[in-house]
Amino acid sequence: MNRTFLTSIFLLVLPVLAVSADDDAPTAWELSPYRVHLLTAVESSASLSPRLEQDIPTYLAARASSAVGGTWRLEASEAPLELRYRLLHSLGNLTAEDIPAAAKKGDKVILLGIAKGEPGFIVRARELDLTTGLWNTTATRIVRQSSSVKQEALWCLLSAFAPQARIEKVEDKIVTLKLRASALARTEGDLPLFLAGTVFRPVLVKCDTHGTIQVGPTEAIPWTYLIPTENKTSTSPFTARIETGLSDAVLPEYHPTRLRLALGVRPSQDATTIKLVATGSAAPLEGYEIAAVEPEVAGQPGLVESLGRSGPDGIVSVPTGKTTVRTLLVRHGEEVLARLPMVPGLTEEITVTLADDRPRLAIESILNGIQDNLLDLVARREVLVSRIKAATKEGDTAAAAKLKDQLRLLPSVGLILADLGKQQRPIEALPVSSRHKMQKRIVEIRKLAEKLKAENPADKL
Repeated sequence: MNRTFLTSIFLLVLPVLAVSADDDAPTAWELSPYRVHLLTAVESSASLSPRLEQDIPTYLAARASSAVGGTWRLEASEAPLELRYRLLHSLGNLTAEDIPAAAKKGDKVILLGIAKGEPGFIVRARELDLTTGLWNTTATRIVRQSSSVKQEALWCLLSAFAPQARIEKVEDKIVTLKLRASALARTEGDLPLFLAGTVFRPVLVKCDTHGTIQVGPTEAIPWTYLIPTENKTSTSPFTARIETGLSDAVLPEYHPTRLRLALGVRPSQDATTIKLVATGSAAPLEGYEIAAVEPEVAGQPGLVESLGRSGPDGIVSVPTGKTTVRTLLVRHGEEVLARLPMVPGLTEEITVTLADDRPRLAIESILNGIQDNLLDLVARREVLVSRIKAATKEGDTAAAAKLKDQLRLLPSVGLILADLGKQQRPIEALPVSSRHKMQKRIVEIRKLAEKLKAENPADKL
């Protein structure tokens, strides 16, 4: 029995395997195809064929099936009239509730719009994963020639797709992921299982003891992404490292009625607005800096790039970077308040709630001023002592006496220590983490002040 014959038998068996996905018996994860519903809208234009809107669903269904083989079961249709305009002009603002119920009976819905643009046409596609309730980033193509619209629409369709993976194993900060449908044949052998630059976000989904997903709310783990450790996009299983802004354990242990999924996120060209608000009041926080930590280079820590400070509206725009995931630092004064990995373009705006840090910043400013006064006092003492010595050496007793008077009139260290003591009560009202840091600062400043108080400048003359 030769290899060609075995391959032919395998391809004949694939439809049988795909059918089993609808049966009661669960199909193996790597043999479960995706049920995808595509909704399309085409804006009328003199440069496009009048039949394009009717033809594009059939064309994309045929070409996509040819490309991905048995991994998709694609159904394509024109979007209903009430959804057309939003597909063409505001794809990023759509919610799951906007999608017709008839299109939400499978695993995924992909929305694709072809609109007039400058120059030419704009093709956009975006996916809603129905298992997790999460959207992918928007795939966008600018097309100059009408003859290229269909091909670019196919690119957007394939790029908008977000693969599902199952978390098989967690070891420290490394996870092993197995891709759904990865064992099914793909007609185009060089088509990767997922796009280069794709990262994954972990989601917890309810299931029964057989692993069948149950209807109900899912739990997306916030500020956490799984970044493939190698540039291999055609193998499964594969490993990924955990990048998270959470301090506690990120991924829970395996449980028979909880499926640990990871949903793909493709790179985006779009920015995301970060809005900083205060806990409780939701008032915008002004004057907070957002910086991005660039990736390591040759084992060296990446540079920190400031993206700007929040204005009266609490907003800072985060553009795309060198990698899909950007790790943000939210800073106020000298304090790093949050470390937040995120994908620009995944959502248009993210609201970040922070404790109002202005009281801590006010105390920090006062402590900095006290420390500066102490350092200034040290410098002025040293300068006067040096000048007194020089005047005495030259025999200028009048000048030396005048300088000694200035030395005696320098501010008292006792007054500075009194100002320092006044900050103790405001510090006690701060959150624990900030309180400890401010108390440490007070101890350091007091130590310097006591040392300065114990010194007698006259002893150096």
